[in-house]
Amino acid sequence: MMADAETKRSDTTPLVSVVITTYNRADIVPRAVRSVQNQEYDRIEIILVDDASTDATREVCTELESAHDEVTYLRNEQNQGVAYGINRGFDYASGEYLAHLGDDDEWTNELKLQKQVDTFEHGDSQLGFVTSGFFVYSESKNKIKRTVRPSRPNNLERYILKQNKIFPSSAVLIRAQAVDAVGGCDENIPRGVD
Repeated sequence: MMADAETKRSDTTPLVSVVITTYNRADIVPRAVRSVQNQEYDRIEIILVDDASTDATREVCTELESAHDEVTYLRNEQNQGVAYGINRGFDYASGEYLAHLGDDDEWTNELKLQKQVDTFEHGDSQLGFVTSGFFVYSESKNKIKRTVRPSRPNNLERYILKQNKIFPSSAVLIRAQAVDAVGGCDENIPRGVD
């Protein structure tokens, strides 16, 4: 009976596709992958997109793919930039919801995806994305430099344009249909594509 309940849950629970873009970060990309694997939400695929790294990133990503069924490794033959990598990962993704995580980021709250999926599933069907708060850590001291919490402005479009508030992509979960509607990331923008 328990197996039937688990099967039913996985059949009805939406898949979340997490795209991790990386370039010459063999030493830290496993940390990003682990932070996704540590999520309590259980329907996740992880897509590693390597932007033609020249260090040991290829070997590390290949090992991660071999060791974990939920991990897929894609490699660009030449460096294309972050926007291309995100788009390539999103194009490959099968999930109803999409997330991007930079190789130097990690999710420290194990309930991040569960809370965000719940917001989609129980909220307005017109919702295109949800965001969470995040911490900015000091690299050298390994401590929190600042905490950023999302606000709830009445007019989000005006808030973003007027305040120039940009959410880091690692804090956002996006409905796949919303990505399709806008055509993904603009590959002409070299940085800050999220």
